[in-house]
Amino acid sequence: MIAPSRTREKPKADVGTALRVLGTLPRISLTNSPPLIAAHFEYADWQYVYLNGADLLGADLTNAKLEGADLTGANLLAANLTGANLFAADLRRADLNGADLGGADLNGAFLNNADLTNAGLNPELYGADRVADLRGADLRNVQGITPEEIRKVARIDNTTKF
Repeated sequence: MIAPSRTREKPKADVGTALRVLGTLPRISLTNSPPLIAAHFEYADWQYVYLNGADLLGADLTNAKLEGADLTGANLLAANLTGANLFAADLRRADLNGADLGGADLNGAFLNNADLTNAGLNPELYGADRVADLRGADLRNVQGITPEEIRKVARIDNTTKF
């Protein structure tokens, strides 16, 4: 007869669940968190969360509440931000190359020097009370909205790339 093992397996950490819980705490900082590549955070409530420099490559943030979140310099390459609330979010210097921002609320968002190359946007910025700040942003090959439409609804300057 084989004796039962006296060693127990350590429980595995569920980083995604932990970050979802932590993200609901007001003013929490997730800066310098481990890479969250292709993580699923649909409907996450991350209002006013500090995510500056976070690696969210390919993350699914569909319908996430990111109002006032600090995403300065975050890697959101190919992230899904469809329907996300990014009202007054700080996305300065963020890499949004190839990100899907269809239906996202970008009213009052700070996108200075953000890379939106190949990003999917739509003209839902019309009628916004506050406009997105796209000064210095890279908007080359943006899909779903024309440069003329962007000029009508966003703050741009001579460093904005079309």
